[in-house]
Amino acid sequence: MRTRFIARLFLGIGAIVALVAQAEAHGAIAIGGNTKGSPHGSAYGLSYSFATKAQARSRALLECEKHRAGVGTPCKIVAVYARRWASIAADPKGDTPGIGWAVDADKKSVEAFALYKCKATSPDDRKEFCAVALTQQDERP
Repeated sequence: MRTRFIARLFLGIGAIVALVAQAEAHGAIAIGGNTKGSPHGSAYGLSYSFATKAQARSRALLECEKHRAGVGTPCKIVAVYARRWASIAADPKGDTPGIGWAVDADKKSVEAFALYKCKATSPDDRKEFCAVALTQQDERP
């Protein structure tokens, strides 16, 4: 009887720890490289489901800088979020400024707003090339 109680107690504690870890999920978006002459266009990094904001920020910057490859403006954090959807839309052609990002509770909305922002930063002849590059929900498994 006592063994069952202890087993259930540990199972309950494990469930509580899992819920707390899920509540503390963090993500970040970093953008950079969007300078004329950048061979890859704008660079971006997106992180999700990290235990701390610092970890999420660090990973997003690392991913962005890897894609920037030392060309254009340094990457910077543009959003930190928790338990939301994040989306990045970009013009895939190098030497173009089109990029947009968004954070929202709804996947469809976040992608639509990221596309809107990409088109707003693109020249008229490149607006149609903006496409969602990455969408991710921040949640702990």
